[in-house]
Amino acid sequence: MIHVLQSFHGIKKDAALKIFREDLMNLIKNLSVNLESIGIDDRGWGYIDFSGADSEVLTEIIRGKYGIAPIDIAGLGVGDVTRGIVVDSTVGYGIYIDIGLRSSGQKDALYPLHAIRSQLADGEKLPLRQISKHFCFQEGFPLEVRVTGVNIESRKIEVELSDRQVSYFKDWTRFPFDRVILTGCSKNDLEKALDLSDLRRDIADVESISLTTHVLICKLGTDAPGVISRIGSHLRGVKAWAFQPRTPWMGRQRS
Repeated sequence: MIHVLQSFHGIKKDAALKIFREDLMNLIKNLSVNLESIGIDDRGWGYIDFSGADSEVLTEIIRGKYGIAPIDIAGLGVGDVTRGIVVDSTVGYGIYIDIGLRSSGQKDALYPLHAIRSQLADGEKLPLRQISKHFCFQEGFPLEVRVTGVNIESRKIEVELSDRQVSYFKDWTRFPFDRVILTGCSKNDLEKALDLSDLRRDIADVESISLTTHVLICKLGTDAPGVISRIGSHLRGVKAWAFQPRTPWMGRQRS
């Protein structure tokens, strides 16, 4: 059995299983494998058990698309890049990230405030709440992280964003497009909601950063809060946040 780094946090299990199964069926359609079980664990992560001649091939496909959970802290090393989701950004000294550890005494990883400031705020001593609000680091938000510290005895893990993840957020601030971040729906449901709310002409692109988290890139002149108000009635139960790069958030207006 493989626990994958695809979270369905906050989604009803039946809906999550449907999304997960449909995506897996696309992955295996040309492979000789049998899906023996598909499930969602108690913290919202997907798992899968399979067999067949192409099992090793499917394992590598899963590793590349979703990532495979490390399970135990002993399997982590400094420099490892893995995936996780935000579970708490309210503590003030950092963001706690669930990276899929499933053994007894499991711990979430800490993305400490000093690293957050260095990577995302040009080193400015901004409060965590301000940075988290700007980048929409809400519960369930997926992130790619690099392990920077592991203490097996105390079961403490520290991480920072991977270079690729930092570059992704730098693009958010570099370009003058509002973005809408949505968690809790499939891409198909989101596409239907865009049509029903007549928003196609206002959206430049749809990026899926997980099976259930998506980013709408607004065209110039389209504001994210307006998109949220129009699409919300067609995505019941889906959480949405607005990212607005032109909003001054570091004590000065960016050009």
